[in-house]
Amino acid sequence: IYLVTANQELFNNEVYQIIGVPKSLELLEPLKVVGLDTETEGLDPYTKRLKTVQLGCREFQIVIDCMTIDIKLYRNYLESNRLFIGWNLKFDLKFLYHQRIVPRRVYDGYLAEKLMWLGYPPGMHSLSLKTAGETYSGVELDKSVRGKVIWAGLETDVVEYAANDVTYLEEIMNKQLKLLKDKGLEVAIDYENRFVLPLAYMEYCGVKLDVEKWKQKMKTDLERELIAKKACDDWIISTAETNSFLKKYIYVNLQGDLFEGFDTTPKIKINWNSAKQVIEIFKHFGVDVVIDDKEKGGTKDSIDAKTLKPQKDKCELIALYLEYKEAAKVTSTYGDNFLDQVGPNGRICTNYNQMGADTTRITSGGKDKTNRKDYVNLLNLPANAETRACFVAERGNKWISID
Repeated sequence: IYLVTANQELFNNEVYQIIGVPKSLELLEPLKVVGLDTETEGLDPYTKRLKTVQLGCREFQIVIDCMTIDIKLYRNYLESNRLFIGWNLKFDLKFLYHQRIVPRRVYDGYLAEKLMWLGYPPGMHSLSLKTAGETYSGVELDKSVRGKVIWAGLETDVVEYAANDVTYLEEIMNKQLKLLKDKGLEVAIDYENRFVLPLAYMEYCGVKLDVEKWKQKMKTDLERELIAKKACDDWIISTAETNSFLKKYIYVNLQGDLFEGFDTTPKIKINWNSAKQVIEIFKHFGVDVVIDDKEKGGTKDSIDAKTLKPQKDKCELIALYLEYKEAAKVTSTYGDNFLDQVGPNGRICTNYNQMGADTTRITSGGKDKTNRKDYVNLLNLPANAETRACFVAERGNKWISID
């Protein structure tokens, strides 16, 4: 293990030897296939620093201390036509992009493993590098010091840990490729490895949102929700004239109060977001709300769109309720919380899940456990013109829309 650092407090020891940038590049020059990994302060390349970059192979590993060494000194090497092997490279690529370093050819062992296990029950097979090391190389990669680099710096065990993450990548890749070929997936992994480069770039850049347009859209969305709610309320009131069952959901303020005065207009006591209340109403009108419970077994009640749409002729309320639910979802999902997703670069930065679906299709969203929030799903935005118009090209840029 070699450590490239300008930290005068670090010395050679039995684990690593300190060398300079020229010597490290001399050692790396003959390699055509190179293991690549990074250690960072956190998940966001805009606000967290790149701590180390690891490059190497089974015979030797080079850990670059990016706190004292400018990683741009390795730009030509990292942008060469070599094949760089990593694990979940979308993460590492974003930090390299932030340094204006753009690798050209990569192989992502995580994507290869994911491709082989798509369709199996979640959790049946771990996609971690630790598991891959055990499966393909018969080694146990110690992950107990993960994160220590943030608070402890380049202590000896941290350097060793960082180096180990690139030691076995080529061996793992070769064994994965054999299995992928046996399954007829060698072409698929080639395309996935090519795709991770622009996908990481899309995730890093984000997309510009016109905040003022978005706020105006929110007003329009709220108006639509209120209109849809009133349509549901009006249906209950008018239908109650001939159906006494619904009268329990209606009240009239006969006494008056300080706020409403003596408004005797019928009011509705239904919370349209309460599935329990709405299910009771639909059951009364003969709507079948029973579906199979795939998670727990047996059956359960459901009033989602898939259940209600085929039965819209049974009750006029179905169409009104579905319109309300759709409008309410837009205001709750694509309202103020969407503005909270604007990152330090002034753009919406979300998470993309390459092969997020079992069909290998991309998905978007998920959990940001570090910041305790949900990523927005940019692939499921409302298709109306008002929403689309909020995403704009900055000065000097253009939108390209292709499928």
